[in-house]
Amino acid sequence: MLMTKEERNRIEKDFEKIRQLARSKEDLFQILSDCKGEEEICMKFLYAYMPLSDLANYNGELFLRFVRHALGIRERLYWVKTLDTFVFLNYVLQYRINNEDIEFYSESFFHEIYPRIKEKSLEKAVLEVNYWCYEKATYQSSDIRTLSPLSVIRNTYGRCGEESVLAVAALRSVGIPARQCYVPRWAHCDDNHAWVEVYIEGEWKYLGACEPEDRLNKGWFVQPASRAMFIHSRIFSPFTMEKTIGSCNERLTELNITSRYAKTKEIKVQVFNRDGSYANGVEVRFEVVNFAAFYPLTSVTTDELGCAFLETGLGDLCIYAHNESEYGFCKIDVRLEDEVKITLGSFREEVRPFELTMKPPMGRVTENPPFTGQETVQSIRTGKAGIIRKAYEDTFFNQEKAKVYIEDYDNSYSQKQKEALAKNSIAKQARLKQILIHSRGNHEQITAFLEEEETRIYTGYKLALLESLSRKDLTDVKAEELKDFLLGAMPYKNNFKKDVFIPYVLCPRVSYEKLTAHRKKLMERFSKEEKEEFRSNPNKLFDYIRDKIGTFEELEYASLSASADNALTLAAGSNLTKKIAFVTILRTLGIPARMESLYLSVEYFKDNLWHSVNTEKEQEPNKKANLTLESNSEVTFLYYKNYSIARMEDGVFRDLELAGNPWEKQITYELRPGNYRVMTVNRESDGSVDALLYSLVLREGENKSLALLINEKRKAQNRIALKNRKLYMETEELTYLSKELKQKSLVIWLDLGREPTEHLLNELMDAKELIHKRKVEILAILNKQADRSNITFQKALSILPFVKTRIKTESDSLEDIYEAFGIADKQLPLAIVADENLSGIFGMAGYHVGIGELLLSHMKE
Repeated sequence: MLMTKEERNRIEKDFEKIRQLARSKEDLFQILSDCKGEEEICMKFLYAYMPLSDLANYNGELFLRFVRHALGIRERLYWVKTLDTFVFLNYVLQYRINNEDIEFYSESFFHEIYPRIKEKSLEKAVLEVNYWCYEKATYQSSDIRTLSPLSVIRNTYGRCGEESVLAVAALRSVGIPARQCYVPRWAHCDDNHAWVEVYIEGEWKYLGACEPEDRLNKGWFVQPASRAMFIHSRIFSPFTMEKTIGSCNERLTELNITSRYAKTKEIKVQVFNRDGSYANGVEVRFEVVNFAAFYPLTSVTTDELGCAFLETGLGDLCIYAHNESEYGFCKIDVRLEDEVKITLGSFREEVRPFELTMKPPMGRVTENPPFTGQETVQSIRTGKAGIIRKAYEDTFFNQEKAKVYIEDYDNSYSQKQKEALAKNSIAKQARLKQILIHSRGNHEQITAFLEEEETRIYTGYKLALLESLSRKDLTDVKAEELKDFLLGAMPYKNNFKKDVFIPYVLCPRVSYEKLTAHRKKLMERFSKEEKEEFRSNPNKLFDYIRDKIGTFEELEYASLSASADNALTLAAGSNLTKKIAFVTILRTLGIPARMESLYLSVEYFKDNLWHSVNTEKEQEPNKKANLTLESNSEVTFLYYKNYSIARMEDGVFRDLELAGNPWEKQITYELRPGNYRVMTVNRESDGSVDALLYSLVLREGENKSLALLINEKRKAQNRIALKNRKLYMETEELTYLSKELKQKSLVIWLDLGREPTEHLLNELMDAKELIHKRKVEILAILNKQADRSNITFQKALSILPFVKTRIKTESDSLEDIYEAFGIADKQLPLAIVADENLSGIFGMAGYHVGIGELLLSHMKE
């Protein structure tokens, strides 16, 4: 393998560090004796830079399979042979893409994909791989745990991070260098996005994952990306040919690729201590406002002159510099400024809120490209891909199949068992039906668990266990894992009420970790004396974990964690791993435990009370204070929509997870004493944010009230005259827009199957109660009749009242509406508020999370 002596020595040296760290798991490295030729240096490369939890959770045989597949296709495929060594290592050999669960996929993917691409050019091959991906999965939002590529396929959908993981995995399986590109948070709207780049013919080209186009460097996200403040890609190694690096350590490199999509310039931040000296080694966080809170896009450590640099988009950024006890904060308008200076200081309670306005980059104006004929071919192919995916989905449980299965399942019991199950049988059948439907392509594992003979006597608890899991868990959990969870908990089923036993003993999920069978192994790990000691005094267990698992935060990646048993074997882990281990072990021992979401503290249940464990950073966690938020306005407050609360910890404000029901007049939170920042946000239709920051101190036992305001500076839009455009009805009869508008209505042109349209529909479904209350009429205009069968659209029709569906004519360009409303992103969905007089009142288009709320607010006015 072509690399310099220095590069090889660096890999060897870094590998030996890891081998020494993981010496208690030496069997992980025994596989090296089976390596031949270049396999050994490839394995050492992976070991040297993989996340700590991968060292703990997986075995050497798995990594060697990835290595042998990558080296095998390099020998076989001409385009892989010619790759630079570190392009091959980082973007073909590397098994990990982001924070997904790891399963070996390369071989099965290769055998499906290679026959379809072997006669094609590299660019055509990439496009073909993306069609294959779309046959397997499409977009749907879900929780933040990232499924493995194989589980995404079993699900037939994933959020953008999962779609891009699948696409990168598929491309790497056939030797095409690929990486995930990621906007951590948008500046112009809430949320984030991920897509894919491929390295072909000496350059990186982009594509939307599971979103086939007729060529590369094309995708709906191009215009939003031009408004981004920061876009990155990450590699699990220090070796890169890229010039622009966001941040890096010995194991992970963050590549700043913002300039590939947006106009940028470099800014300089210089940080000083109180005495005027340079603040060397201070973290500088570059933040935007997203989901009503500050979100760090990236962070850079200051040099010996107190300086940190970043190439960023041309919008507003908040700069937050801190050490463990002091901080400094300012805003920079990157369009006008190149440099800011910050002096560190202590927290101060403020009587009045601090006003802050954040403007995103303008971005580029996108024009719909001229029709070439390829669009028709692409549409036909995309339709066929959807049919293939639908055929697989038809093998899943639906309402009817679930009903038949449940009848057969009930009939398999003895008469005595049937009588025992008869109580609330209708409700139980309905609950089981939902579980079967949500299991998607993992239904065989779920039914195998339900039918397992040894545990038949626990049928009610089987159902409770399955219901305690997330919908995503149902799509990738294994039958043997479920059996382990169930049997491990049954000895304690009568020790607590069900509302404690089921979520905090029976349920195995603690955070967003990958679930694996662990209860039997953990019970075998500890002696009888240790078990009794931990049960009688759970604080002793935390001391044990702290003693047995060394903390190596810098060696872990993102939200990954090792399982409790594996972390104890490796004797190394992150703070998150140790907290999850504590809860997991206590539940295994029959003691209710949890990691609460507010401060991420670990707690156990004893004497009918929850008790927090004192960790190094959580001294006296049981002290409390009350904060009451009040409002005299007509604004409805919703957490992470228009307000948030953050508490200062180690010099940084950490947002509290307080999501709950909306409120109008007041709400009271029981919080820990400390320094807090409350933030209210109003996002305008142009993407700018008007925020108010409240700084306050909560003292032990204090009851404090805070009157909240929303900083509203809405800019009026002029009414526009709409054309009386032609539309088709369901019967394919011709109609006109004027006939369809009987009152003020939402008119939405949709591009079903694309992420921006999915976001709009999901937001409208989330607002179903408000739409019901106001009797909002919605006119949904589709591209073609076949779009009616789209799953998300069908779901929207079942939830939302007052929806009419029409089909646009092929000749209707919508250019007049884009121009009249001054919309730069001339893409679908296009959504307008219009009245019966064909007047357009408000309009937005393209990818804009929060579009639903803005539309409904203009319906009210």
